[in-house]
Amino acid sequence: MKFKLLIATVFSTFFTFSALLHIPIQWVVDQAPKVRGLELTGLSGTPWKGQVDSLSFQRMNYGQVQWEIDPLAIFKGHAVFAVRFGRGSELDLRGKGTVGYSVSMGAYAENLVLSFPIANAMKHLPMAVPISLQGQAEISVKSYQQGQPWCKQATGEVVWSGGKVVSPLGNIDPETVIADVICSDNKISLVSKQSSKDVASQFDVTLNPNRSYQVSGWFKPEANFPSSLRSQLKWVGKPDSKGQYRVTYSGRL
Repeated sequence: MKFKLLIATVFSTFFTFSALLHIPIQWVVDQAPKVRGLELTGLSGTPWKGQVDSLSFQRMNYGQVQWEIDPLAIFKGHAVFAVRFGRGSELDLRGKGTVGYSVSMGAYAENLVLSFPIANAMKHLPMAVPISLQGQAEISVKSYQQGQPWCKQATGEVVWSGGKVVSPLGNIDPETVIADVICSDNKISLVSKQSSKDVASQFDVTLNPNRSYQVSGWFKPEANFPSSLRSQLKWVGKPDSKGQYRVTYSGRL
């Protein structure tokens, strides 16, 4: 009797596990609560390995998303996915990395990299002055742990390469801009530096949990700085003894 019960338990466990492995992701999404503004087109595969051909949120198409779960992480109480995303997106976004969730940590990410032409992103941002930006932006997230409203902890880097600032009064080529980003207890700090034949600059940006922010830094026109723009610097103020124009600003998102 005990042997028959053991066999029944083994087969029951096997078929249950097999059913879970092959459950369609479309069925899971159909049972889940709807998220306002989220549209998923072309779902295929399972929760463990699959893809969605098009993910749209708030009328913005972020393109294709592919995922594959790490089976070993499940035994540690984590849901960890290797993801690729962005093909066919409006922003021409490309990205890959690891994202996960655990009861103790919440949502987190590791070694996440995404890149996009910055001009595509600027189309969706209101600009107070008639300028446009060109070049490629790459965001590297070494680690991220969910927090409210931003992040409990995070480290990463933002690189703007092949950049150009285009304005009616002239163009500025900053070459490569690198910014280090650190988040601790929902306070985000960003430090950026760059130097080119047109301009040199350094800026510190702080974003606080209450959504207030502070910007401080300087920029220095170099030899190739456009003369048409140089004549407008009188409205910024006077440079210091190093030829640097100081910039400070604060506000709230």
